[in-house]
Amino acid sequence: MDGGSAAGTSRSSLRWGGACLGLLAVMAGLALLPTPLAYALTIALPIPFLWLLFRNGHLSRFPAPWWAGLALWATVGAVRAGAALLLAGGAVTFQPQHGYAAAGSLFPFVALAILWGEGAGGRAFGLTLRRGLAQALLGIALAVILQCALRLPHIVAGGFDLRQADLLALGRDLPFELMVISLGEEALFRGYLQTTLQRRYPWWFAVVLTSVLFGVWHIPAVLWHSTPYAAFAIVGFPFAFGLLTGVMVRLTGSIVGPVVAHAVYNAINAAFP
Repeated sequence: MDGGSAAGTSRSSLRWGGACLGLLAVMAGLALLPTPLAYALTIALPIPFLWLLFRNGHLSRFPAPWWAGLALWATVGAVRAGAALLLAGGAVTFQPQHGYAAAGSLFPFVALAILWGEGAGGRAFGLTLRRGLAQALLGIALAVILQCALRLPHIVAGGFDLRQADLLALGRDLPFELMVISLGEEALFRGYLQTTLQRRYPWWFAVVLTSVLFGVWHIPAVLWHSTPYAAFAIVGFPFAFGLLTGVMVRLTGSIVGPVVAHAVYNAINAAFP
């Protein structure tokens, strides 16, 4: 390895290591803030990264050592799992800002991976204004269809009443779901992981593997449910949802539809618990 390559690797290592520490600092800071402020900052945090991705359709490549990217992924995963264990064991009392901290830095983290590691800019996520509205409407339709299918027994039995909707919960959760949870998870799994796998393997294999990992990603939530059926639903439904949205990304080349579907589906759950 020549001096230039060694210097480039060293700078890359420092850059990714700094990003890892920065993410931990953001998560810790959000967890310490009052709930309203943590909520507002969490929603605002992805905005500068979205602006960078839209602005940079294509960036020059900055190679990073494989272990640096792995360290970033492991950091987020370890924090999520550790927090879930502490909460389930009663060592920590859950506060809303803890959830904001756990999820709020996910999309910026993936954006950093795209901007610095892949160098693909917004093209990696298909974040373009062209056909964006059509994809958003497709996402809304998918969310409504899934909700109707899962609630069909209650609808048939007459136990579902639109007048019982908690509009306050809907208005509170939809921005958070859209800008934080859905944007972060869809960027991570469909936008980054599936796209990366499709470069080396058949697209259907990439969709299935990404969906399996998406289901595994939700395992910490099983700690709060004791029945096998609940555990299966918590892991199994994200897997099935991942298959549907993975195909959607394959057909449209964009995560806009999956992000909207994910956000609307979760927001409806908040409105009709």
